[in-house]
Amino acid sequence: MKASELRAKSREKLSGKWGVAVATTFVAGLLGATNSGPNFSLNFDISDKDIEKYFNGQDVNAYFSMESFHELNSSLPWLLPLGAILITVLSIWGIVGMIIGGAIKVGEVTFFKNLMTTGEAKFNDLFSKFDIFGKALVTKILLAVFISLWFLLLFIPGIIMSYAYSMTFYILEEHPEMSPIDAIKASRELMKGHKWELFCLQFSFIGWIILSVFTLGIGSLFLSPYMLASEYAFYDSIAHGTVNSEENYGTIVETVE
Repeated sequence: MKASELRAKSREKLSGKWGVAVATTFVAGLLGATNSGPNFSLNFDISDKDIEKYFNGQDVNAYFSMESFHELNSSLPWLLPLGAILITVLSIWGIVGMIIGGAIKVGEVTFFKNLMTTGEAKFNDLFSKFDIFGKALVTKILLAVFISLWFLLLFIPGIIMSYAYSMTFYILEEHPEMSPIDAIKASRELMKGHKWELFCLQFSFIGWIILSVFTLGIGSLFLSPYMLASEYAFYDSIAHGTVNSEENYGTIVETVE
């Protein structure tokens, strides 16, 4: 299916379900779900002169000296404890996200599968896959390791293999009996010849991504479920649709088992 057709299908299924879809993807992101898709960032080149201008021409290093640090600490005695608490909370949050993020991601896939197939998606779908918590955790770790190693090799191979592994959680959700490594292998097989199609689908959202930047990220609350619904439609089309027949997909799964 064309990217425009996948997007149209996802908009149709999201109609009347935007609220629960936004809530689900937002909470999934907070809990460590790894969403695939392109990452765009704005880079600002700030020179030394710009910094000096900001500090009204004064010595920049003076602002970061130990003396100024002690002065700040004496005037704001609550700053260090508050910073320590913030760092602790963020660290715990990161660790929890790493541990449960895999299961949450599979649950997120379940949500969008139900949305795109039966239309009966519920927020609780997000927490419905903790019965394969161990597999999901190992899968998340393996994907992080494999993709990192590919990026260490070269940037382009890292990008290509990220797309090759992109259907892993979709396959694990549909085949929870599979081992993490087999789900990863099945994703590689399934994505042969389809990496460029997924890239084009994701890139077709570039206008919405830019618009989200100008809305201070608020637009991303609606963009995220839109992209994920379209991505599930993409998975469904290559796994069960006209692109790959069910018989062929079954062969792919049996090959790696």
